[in-house]
Amino acid sequence: MKGDCKPIDVMMAAIAGAEKGEQLGFDQPAPSIAARIRLAVELVDKLRHKPLQEICETLYAYIGAGMKCYESVPLSLGVFYAAEGDVADGIVSVINIGDDADTNGAIVGSLCGAFSGASTIRPDWIAKIESTNGIQFKQIANDLLQKAAERTSR
Repeated sequence: MKGDCKPIDVMMAAIAGAEKGEQLGFDQPAPSIAARIRLAVELVDKLRHKPLQEICETLYAYIGAGMKCYESVPLSLGVFYAAEGDVADGIVSVINIGDDADTNGAIVGSLCGAFSGASTIRPDWIAKIESTNGIQFKQIANDLLQKAAERTSR
């Protein structure tokens, strides 16, 4: 929220958070989310010279795009990282992968929107969200920022 960070900083924070969750949470017979986020970083860094959609297809091949959190979270973070936080590029790329496209689109949209700011979201998309859901998008964003600022000032 304070800005002054790069997409890699978000990825490192996500890895740290996943590792902490794995330490504190209940042992589950499932792949490590932290390891899969690390894999996403490695794949994106290795393929950075390729078109975004090709990077996303590779992420899908290695991580998957299903509804299990060990797929959706690392994949979405990887697409966020590959799109460098660009809202439109990130959302369109992850949705084009398919599978659990609505979940992954929501995660990538949230990550990219929080990273790049509401002003980077296409106005026609905001208008569609508002008219479809009967909400005031920018008011909700401002309210969230205000509440977060209040919590950090305590």
